[in-house]
Amino acid sequence: MTKIVQHICKDYGEIYHFQASGMFAPENNDPDWCPTCAALINAVRKTIKRKFDWRWEKSNDYTLLELQSIESNNERIEKEKHDELCKSGRFMFPRVRKCIPCLFDVNHPSAKDQWACEF
Repeated sequence: MTKIVQHICKDYGEIYHFQASGMFAPENNDPDWCPTCAALINAVRKTIKRKFDWRWEKSNDYTLLELQSIESNNERIEKEKHDELCKSGRFMFPRVRKCIPCLFDVNHPSAKDQWACEF
Protein backbone atom coordinates (compact mmCIF):
# COMPACT_ATOMS: atom_id res chain seq x y z
CA MET A 1 0.00 0.00 0.00
CA THR A 2 1.31 3.44 -0.92
CA LYS A 3 1.01 6.33 1.50
CA ILE A 4 1.11 9.83 0.02
CA VAL A 5 0.87 12.82 2.37
CA GLN A 6 0.99 16.59 1.99
CA HIS A 7 4.05 18.32 3.41
CA ILE A 8 5.24 21.91 3.51
CA CYS A 9 8.70 22.71 2.12
CA LYS A 10 11.11 23.93 4.84
CA ASP A 11 12.61 26.54 2.51
CA TYR A 12 9.73 27.99 0.50
CA GLY A 13 6.66 26.92 2.45
CA GLU A 14 5.25 25.35 -0.71
CA ILE A 15 2.76 22.52 -0.20
CA TYR A 16 3.79 19.34 -2.03
CA HIS A 17 2.99 15.62 -1.99
CA PHE A 18 5.46 13.28 -0.33
CA GLN A 19 5.28 9.51 -0.82
CA ALA A 20 5.97 8.17 2.66
CA SER A 21 5.87 4.50 1.70
CA GLY A 22 5.28 2.17 -1.20
CA MET A 23 6.99 1.41 -4.48
CA PHE A 24 7.77 3.73 -7.40
CA ALA A 25 8.44 6.88 -5.38
CA PRO A 26 9.39 9.96 -7.44
CA GLU A 27 13.08 10.73 -7.88
CA ASN A 28 13.26 13.76 -5.56
CA ASN A 29 10.95 12.40 -2.87
CA ASP A 30 11.93 14.08 0.42
CA PRO A 31 9.96 14.61 3.63
CA ASP A 32 11.51 18.04 4.26
CA TRP A 33 11.88 19.71 0.87
CA CYS A 34 9.69 20.08 -2.20
CA PRO A 35 10.90 18.27 -5.36
CA THR A 36 12.55 21.46 -6.71
CA CYS A 37 14.58 22.07 -3.53
CA ALA A 38 15.34 18.36 -3.12
CA ALA A 39 16.72 18.19 -6.69
CA LEU A 40 18.97 21.18 -5.99
CA ILE A 41 20.19 19.75 -2.66
CA ASN A 42 20.87 16.34 -4.23
CA ALA A 43 22.81 17.96 -7.10
CA VAL A 44 25.01 19.87 -4.63
CA ARG A 45 25.55 16.78 -2.46
CA LYS A 46 26.94 14.90 -5.47
CA THR A 47 29.69 17.53 -5.89
CA ILE A 48 30.89 17.21 -2.26
CA LYS A 49 33.61 14.65 -1.65
CA ARG A 50 32.78 12.11 1.05
CA LYS A 51 34.99 12.22 4.13
CA PHE A 52 34.27 8.62 5.13
CA ASP A 53 32.35 5.55 4.04
CA TRP A 54 30.11 3.44 6.23
CA ARG A 55 31.18 -0.16 6.16
CA TRP A 56 30.50 -3.33 8.10
CA GLU A 57 33.46 -4.90 9.85
CA LYS A 58 33.23 -8.31 11.41
CA SER A 59 34.33 -8.43 14.99
CA ASN A 60 34.62 -11.16 17.58
CA ASP A 61 35.56 -8.79 20.38
CA TYR A 62 32.43 -9.61 22.41
CA THR A 63 30.19 -12.64 22.62
CA LEU A 64 26.42 -12.29 22.65
CA LEU A 65 26.34 -13.02 26.41
CA GLU A 66 28.92 -10.31 27.09
CA LEU A 67 26.91 -7.76 25.06
CA GLN A 68 23.73 -8.71 26.93
CA SER A 69 25.45 -8.30 30.29
CA ILE A 70 26.85 -4.88 29.25
CA GLU A 71 23.36 -3.77 28.19
CA SER A 72 21.72 -4.98 31.41
CA ASN A 73 24.47 -3.31 33.45
CA ASN A 74 23.87 -0.01 31.62
CA GLU A 75 20.13 -0.26 32.30
CA ARG A 76 20.81 -0.99 35.98
CA ILE A 77 23.12 2.04 36.27
CA GLU A 78 20.55 4.26 34.51
CA LYS A 79 17.81 3.07 36.89
CA GLU A 80 20.04 3.71 39.93
CA LYS A 81 20.78 7.27 38.72
CA HIS A 82 17.07 7.89 38.13
CA ASP A 83 16.12 6.57 41.58
CA GLU A 84 18.81 8.73 43.20
CA LEU A 85 17.51 11.87 41.42
CA CYS A 86 13.95 11.05 42.47
CA LYS A 87 14.98 10.59 46.12
CA SER A 88 16.82 13.91 46.13
CA GLY A 89 13.76 15.67 44.66
CA ARG A 90 15.58 16.93 41.56
CA PHE A 91 13.69 14.67 39.17
CA MET A 92 9.93 14.27 39.32
CA PHE A 93 9.01 12.22 36.23
CA PRO A 94 8.88 8.44 35.95
CA ARG A 95 11.52 6.72 33.84
CA VAL A 96 9.88 6.12 30.47
CA ARG A 97 11.28 4.49 27.32
CA LYS A 98 8.63 5.80 24.97
CA CYS A 99 5.18 7.36 25.07
CA ILE A 100 2.62 6.37 22.49
CA PRO A 101 -0.51 8.52 22.07
CA CYS A 102 -3.57 6.31 21.92
CA LEU A 103 -6.54 6.62 19.64
CA PHE A 104 -9.33 8.37 21.50
CA ASP A 105 -12.87 9.57 20.98
CA VAL A 106 -12.82 13.32 20.21
CA ASN A 107 -16.48 13.62 21.21
CA HIS A 108 -15.70 12.68 24.82
CA PRO A 109 -13.19 15.14 26.34
CA SER A 110 -12.49 12.84 29.29
CA ALA A 111 -10.68 10.38 26.97
CA LYS A 112 -8.34 12.87 25.28
CA ASP A 113 -5.48 12.67 27.81
CA GLN A 114 -4.94 8.91 27.76
CA TRP A 115 -1.40 7.74 27.04
CA ALA A 116 0.31 4.37 26.84
CA CYS A 117 3.84 4.31 28.21
CA GLU A 118 6.49 1.61 28.18
CA PHE A 119 8.41 1.52 31.46
